Amino acid sequence: MPAGAGEEDFTANANVNEMQSLNDCPEEESFLDDKDTSSQVLLTSDSLERTDVSDNIACENGRNSHKAAKDEEEPVVEIEFEGITPLHYRISDVPPPHLLVLFGFQQALLSISSPLSVSIVVAEVVCAQNDDLIKAQVLSASMFMCGVATFLMNTFGVRLPIFQGPTAAYLIPLLAMTSTPEFQCPETYEGTNPADNTSVLLAVVANGTTVPARELILTKISQLSGSLVLVGVIHFILGLTGLVGIIVRYIGPVTLVPTIVLVGLFIYKVVVKFSEPSWLVASVTCIINLTLSLFLSKRQTPIPLWTPSRGFHIYWFPFHQVFSVLLSLLAGWAFSAILTVCGAFTDDPTSKGYLARTDAKGNIVAEAPFFDVPYPGKFGGYSFSIAGFLSFLIATMLSVLDSIGDYGACARTAQAIRPPRFAFNRGIAVEGIVSLFSGFLGCCHATVSYGGNIGAIGITRVASRRVFQLCGIIYICSATCGKLGALFLSIPIPVLGGSSLIMMGLFTGMVLSYLE
Repeated sequence: MPAGAGEEDFTANANVNEMQSLNDCPEEESFLDDKDTSSQVLLTSDSLERTDVSDNIACENGRNSHKAAKDEEEPVVEIEFEGITPLHYRISDVPPPHLLVLFGFQQALLSISSPLSVSIVVAEVVCAQNDDLIKAQVLSASMFMCGVATFLMNTFGVRLPIFQGPTAAYLIPLLAMTSTPEFQCPETYEGTNPADNTSVLLAVVANGTTVPARELILTKISQLSGSLVLVGVIHFILGLTGLVGIIVRYIGPVTLVPTIVLVGLFIYKVVVKFSEPSWLVASVTCIINLTLSLFLSKRQTPIPLWTPSRGFHIYWFPFHQVFSVLLSLLAGWAFSAILTVCGAFTDDPTSKGYLARTDAKGNIVAEAPFFDVPYPGKFGGYSFSIAGFLSFLIATMLSVLDSIGDYGACARTAQAIRPPRFAFNRGIAVEGIVSLFSGFLGCCHATVSYGGNIGAIGITRVASRRVFQLCGIIYICSATCGKLGALFLSIPIPVLGGSSLIMMGLFTGMVLSYLE
């Protein structure tokens, strides 16, 4: 007899005897799904009294041990989501091409206020308030890096549906730099350039010396760009070395939530600035967004279709919810156009209410160049500034904490598991690389995860990664194609303010839910 054969036979016989003894036991109360209820056998209390107690105990023990062995052999993990509205498109889903394009433009229009507002602040820091060419070039570089960062983050970074753009983490230090003597803007006036006798903007610097304002602007941009390149290297090292993954182990919701909320609430200054020209237009945009996304979230939109197989029929789809942001933007834009035609807004270009007009930007689309590609060194060389370096370093630390919280908030909104530590490291490393190249292009700011678009996922119920990859491509095309970028800039500012208001409110509520 082979070694161990007797032991195997004994085990097999024991298992057979155990199964036979279990078969002899009285059956438990059961409800069979595939049989009629009249054929079900229920064990009553009378039959239990007639059964030997010791036999019942033995049978129960045998049944429990058999169930435990079965559970050990076939473990089953069940995940239940209670009280969560299902998504229309999950992270890995690919929407149909026609919907994908609309989803991409919707996210692009929603976040256009971010690079626009930061570019305006950058123009004030480098004393380019009155230089439209510099402002347009800074905005083009900013939009280009937003597109590159968004595409890289969704493809190689943390791989969550996240938009990358300039946020309050970099607005705060930029605004603080305007109070330092190094970045104080001198007085300017229109004059003649002695080199070619052309009309230029001149600036009065120390000792009454007059220089072209463009030279002063380019000097400040070079200082900020060189400082941002060094900070971008530090940012990249934080993710490359895995330090962020270590930090994540010791940073909980109690630490992250107040930081992100305080940084996010600072955006109210931008929202107020964009809504001030016309609170009416901003309110209408916000109300339409809320109505379509929340109050009508349980409704379906009837869409008439004709196909060869089915002929004419009605297709029910939550069109008003998934495109609530885009529809509210278009409705606010149309409402602003009606008020402009009716003469509800002032004609004075110096008035704040003039920015609510649809023709406030003039012929910006017609005058914009067809192609304007940002490239390194477009604003000149690179230098260094202590004030710029320290400001960007502080902003980088804030952005790392902000991104850690945003990754978790995005996963929660997209109904995905929390990213592992290596995904956090990879995401921060990608942000560092993009920050470095932002310095080379002269953006004067880095890009971090943008909470407004995370709030939009909660409204539209569309969390597809492909949507944000396309959004990044749209931004790259808008930066290189001047006409398309000018079309975005022609949107009335109060319309952007109304959309930003509801998005930041939803994002703040999502972050606060981490304290549950």
